[in-house]
Amino acid sequence: MNAKQLRELNKDRKITQLGIVTDDYKRTIKYLTEKFQWGPWDILIDSQETSSNVHFEGEPVKEWKFYYVLTNVGDMQIELLQPISGPNPYDKFLETYGPGIHHFKEAFPEASLKERTKELEEMGNYNIYGGEDGDDLYSYFDCFKECGFYYEVGNGAIGDVDLSDLPNYVGRWPEK
Repeated sequence: MNAKQLRELNKDRKITQLGIVTDDYKRTIKYLTEKFQWGPWDILIDSQETSSNVHFEGEPVKEWKFYYVLTNVGDMQIELLQPISGPNPYDKFLETYGPGIHHFKEAFPEASLKERTKELEEMGNYNIYGGEDGDDLYSYFDCFKECGFYYEVGNGAIGDVDLSDLPNYVGRWPEK
C-alpha cells in the first residue's frame, strides 16, 4: 500500500482508548488526578457475571475478575486495568512487564467490527483475548513483541451508556 492509499484508508479511523495495567488502581487514579488532572474515574468490575464468550490464548475462560477504571481526556478514554483473579491478559502482563501501557483501542461500528477482526486474523495477527461485555465487543491482537503494546478492536459500546446504571459499577472517584 502506498502513502496516498494509507492516508485515504486512515483519514476517518480513530484510536479511542489507551489501556494501562496497574497493580493498584487507587494509587494510580490518585496520581493521575493530582498530577495530570485526569478524572473523574468510574470504577467497575468485569467477571463471568457481566461478560460472555471470553477467550484468552485460544481457550475459553470460565471464571475471572478484574477492575476496569475509566475516564475521558478529551475524546480519548483512559482505561486502567487491575487483575483480581482467574486467567486474564493483565495478570500475565504484570508478571512479565510490571505496570504500564497495555493496549490501544480502535473503535469500529459493530457492522464492520467482525469483518475487521477476521481481516486482522487472516493477515496473521494472533487474537490473544476477546469477548463481549454487554453490548461492547472486543478483541486484542498480540503485537507486543513488535510494537510494545497490544492492539484492541471493538465497537466502543461501553462509552455509550451511563456507567452508574451497570450492575458491575463500584463507584466514582473523586465522588463529588
